[in-house]
Amino acid sequence: MLSCRGRQLLCKQCRWHAPSMAARSLSFAAAPEPEDDDWHEWLPSMFVRLLSAFGMAHVLTEYGADLTLCSGPSMLPTLFPEGEIILVDRLTPRLYGIQGGCVGRERVKLARQRQEEFED
Repeated sequence: MLSCRGRQLLCKQCRWHAPSMAARSLSFAAAPEPEDDDWHEWLPSMFVRLLSAFGMAHVLTEYGADLTLCSGPSMLPTLFPEGEIILVDRLTPRLYGIQGGCVGRERVKLARQRQEEFED
């Protein structure tokens, strides 16, 4: 004869096949509403959950990635001047740093040269 865990013999005293356990595992009833006098029991856990959610959101946007609404003509050939949503990566610069180079210096030099040509 097989035991109750062999699934062929159902016993009435086993915790795996007890009718109350089966009824609880199959029921999709909503959780009972907290009563007015039970607020001191669920309020601290709700506060901890909210604090954890805000903390995770802060860490994600500060150190991971962030969504930004773009406005202005600075990236006009690539992006529309208004209404573009950009995903900003904040993790890569923290891991690898920002490398300096001559690209920025060349752009400044070219901008000054064009400004001088325009003024003459």
